[in-house]
Amino acid sequence: MKQPTTPLLALAMLLLTHAPAIGQTTLSLTGGANIASADLDDESAAVPGLTSVTRVSLGLAADFAFSDRLGIQLGGRYAQKGVGIELNEEGLNAEFRIELDYLEFTALGRLRFPLAGDRLSLHLLTGPAVAVETGCGLNSTNNFGDSRLEFEEECDEVNLERSAIDVGWAVGGGLDIGITEKLSASPRILYTRGLVDVDTASRASLQNRALTVRIGLAYAIR
Repeated sequence: MKQPTTPLLALAMLLLTHAPAIGQTTLSLTGGANIASADLDDESAAVPGLTSVTRVSLGLAADFAFSDRLGIQLGGRYAQKGVGIELNEEGLNAEFRIELDYLEFTALGRLRFPLAGDRLSLHLLTGPAVAVETGCGLNSTNNFGDSRLEFEEECDEVNLERSAIDVGWAVGGGLDIGITEKLSASPRILYTRGLVDVDTASRASLQNRALTVRIGLAYAIR
């Protein structure tokens, strides 16, 4: 999870070395959690209860600076998304979990705000995200009175029709904290809102959304 701001500021002030200099190109490795859910719009039927699922996000990114403040971040990551669905009717209690795995690519504009010289800075990110599905699974738990039924299947095995491509818009930010002259750490938060209906089987509109909390290690290559 994201650490409180005060400890991060204290850590930055204690560093004896500087972060990568302004204008350098950096490569970073990131890892963290996706708190994923979906928006469901269905005018023809009652909308079931949707819940979030916590899954994995792992990626690589390259940051290119155009000036002291402006730049672009090009990234690719393995992003696990999905949604939980709850159905409660008389005599039936069912919970479904759709797990969608993607390779996601982003091109994010980057705006930098120095907070303590080159040792600590804040950055804001926004831009498009395009994802290609690499896997899909469905888990279900059904309670009928005293009976309980559980199953786990691949989406193709239960004919779950969906879009293989997801397009969204991402907004977020983070901190850059100098560790050595070339190495820095960067806790980040990124919210991605899907713009594509991933449910192709019904008149309902289902769009992904994910809040990604992650930590990155960046290395300046020039």
